[in-house]
Amino acid sequence: LAYRLLVEVFAFDVERLYVTVFAGDDTLQLPADEQSAKIWEQLGIARQRIVFLGMADNFWGPAGEFGPCGPCTEVFYDCGERFGESYRQGGEFDTSGRYVEIWNAGVFIELNKRENGTFEPLPLMSVDTGSGLERMAMVINNVDDVYQTDDLLPIMQLARQYHDDQQNLRIVTDHLRATTMILAEGVALANTGPGYVPRRMLRKCLAIALGAKDNCDEIVPLVETVIKTMQYRYPQLKQAQDFIYGQCRKEIEEFQPVVRSGLKLLSSRLSKLSGKTVSAETIFELVATHGLPLDIIKAHLDRHGYTFSEQQYRQEVAQHRAVSRAGQKNKGVDTMLRAVQGIDKTVFVGYQQTTVEAQVISLLRDGEQLTEVSDRGEFFFVVDSTPFYAEAGGQVGDCGTAQGGDARLKVLDVQKKDDVFIHRAKLIDGCLTTGDSLHLVIDNDRRLEIRRNHSVTHLLQSALRKVVGTHVAQKGSYVDDRKFRFDFQHDCPVTSEQLQTVEQLVNSWIWQNFPRKTDIVPYEQAVQRGALFMLGENYREVVRTVSFGEVSIELCGGTHVESTGEIGLMRIVNEASIAKGTRRIEGVTGQQALSSLQQDVALLHNACELLNVGSAQLIERITRLKSKKPQTTNQSRIIDETQFTSDTKTVTVIHLARTDGKELKTIASKKLADNNIVFAFTIDQKNNYRLAVASSKHSAKDILNSFFKQIDGRGGGKDNFAQGGGKAEGLTFETVVAGCKSAVSFD
Repeated sequence: LAYRLLVEVFAFDVERLYVTVFAGDDTLQLPADEQSAKIWEQLGIARQRIVFLGMADNFWGPAGEFGPCGPCTEVFYDCGERFGESYRQGGEFDTSGRYVEIWNAGVFIELNKRENGTFEPLPLMSVDTGSGLERMAMVINNVDDVYQTDDLLPIMQLARQYHDDQQNLRIVTDHLRATTMILAEGVALANTGPGYVPRRMLRKCLAIALGAKDNCDEIVPLVETVIKTMQYRYPQLKQAQDFIYGQCRKEIEEFQPVVRSGLKLLSSRLSKLSGKTVSAETIFELVATHGLPLDIIKAHLDRHGYTFSEQQYRQEVAQHRAVSRAGQKNKGVDTMLRAVQGIDKTVFVGYQQTTVEAQVISLLRDGEQLTEVSDRGEFFFVVDSTPFYAEAGGQVGDCGTAQGGDARLKVLDVQKKDDVFIHRAKLIDGCLTTGDSLHLVIDNDRRLEIRRNHSVTHLLQSALRKVVGTHVAQKGSYVDDRKFRFDFQHDCPVTSEQLQTVEQLVNSWIWQNFPRKTDIVPYEQAVQRGALFMLGENYREVVRTVSFGEVSIELCGGTHVESTGEIGLMRIVNEASIAKGTRRIEGVTGQQALSSLQQDVALLHNACELLNVGSAQLIERITRLKSKKPQTTNQSRIIDETQFTSDTKTVTVIHLARTDGKELKTIASKKLADNNIVFAFTIDQKNNYRLAVASSKHSAKDILNSFFKQIDGRGGGKDNFAQGGGKAEGLTFETVVAGCKSAVSFD
């Protein structure tokens, strides 16, 4: 097949094709691959162009220390005399210059490497094959390297206007094309998950641009060239170009100031050095704390004749990671979930039934198997079949009851592990034994509310993609019987007008009463039909799709309404950011939506009565009242204050009512006098605290860091002023005072 494609279809000159095969290894008792050599020869490859190479070149695997592996045969193209000497049998085969690999035509997975280092035949053998598309294009275009092919040359030519280093040109060309293709799939730049890869690649390009021109704005024209070059075969590039440009411009706006301020700080540090060696600690601080890329630091140091120890830098990174890991909670795998390993899968009948007769397979408590349960404490049980939905895909588990013999149970929640459904329950009466029969009944009223909230998230995603943009992609969700929340990819707040349009669109679909259709189809078929799915999730080869008319189709294993009319009404109650590039919409449906609407109407009515105006004049009256609101003095915001003194320091600690960082700084600075240190802190409605440190003769930044070593927090600043904060769990005025005393080393 490889020979036919290359010679008969692509019309490659057979005289310029060379193949390599496995030469064998006597010490490992592995024979040479004469079978591949003979087949190539029979096809038309002359024996003198068949090269036998060893383990390093023509033997694949195993992936680990042991496992499946085998010999391989590869196809090379002779680029001609100007790239080096021609191959002579028995001589060196130059794979880095004259002879370019274009196809690993056959990886023959036929052996198993044992733990003792010996090999045995595999009972089931297979062939893997892989070709380089651009290397094929290089030969067809009759050019010297892949960067001169149709796809990459236009990008390279434009990049040359900004850069002249060949390696950097290739990095920018390759990385920008890859980044553009990923963004076209709706993957937003992010610090974690799928968006981390394109962000790293784009920042590498921006770093190169800044290193060459002190400006990286030219990256956007290069991205435009990528789209123009590739859009005829990838039409999604044109469709997503606004999103792609927006992501790139936003990254430039955020990244460029970071680099410039980082370089300014680096120059300041260099000016204070007596020699030409920079400490690894300084380099790590610039990277980890100030976000300055290591590549840019290296380039700056090279230009000015400075060096640093990369080995010591790697040690700093390793030490930082070790400390970070030690600080994390050991989440582990729940012992109860481990205890169900080896138990047969549960048959879930909950799509069609709300009740079922089932047999108890296992009883569990604290990760231990039980034979019976007779006390009234909580425990877990597994049955052979169940109508209870186990928490998955953002949908909570079902609740309900179970009864068998003299045993009556309340089912509180259901989880699953490897398709084993684990029911958390509490015994009400009687005794339950392994092997007993149980009549399981879900709380159907609760299930109906959950179904409404789950189905509406599907409609919501479709509406967001229509109103906000097709780059919107689900990042998470949560649905129970009272509310829903939907997390999605988007860089900026959804405007009130957009939210109103989305809400109207979803409700119009609800009232059109689209029927639900459920299909079980191969994954690839579902994707081809346009089914939405969650990025980063692993799906099985056969998946379940849920669709409502033509407006929504998604991969989903949850429970849903029979038709959209069952949802009744949907209201959006909140929209906010939960992470960089991720927004969250919270809402309610059905009776909860009606109650929410009635509460708002009642609130509006009460406000109008209180101000003695009609609803049309309410905003105007509130605006007038607000303009007359007296300013609150700083002194009136102080809840508690104390002061302690030594021979050299006078320290003031102030607890303020909820305030912002600017006011916190103002109050702390006003309290500052000679030899004084001032701590001012406040706790907001979300139980987060903010702390400001002002100092005239001591390092406020060092004091703040010393404080944070005792009380969890993050922040920074300068010698005269620093601020930061964290979670206020267990934080009181007394604990802050104690922490402040320790931070400034009071006896």
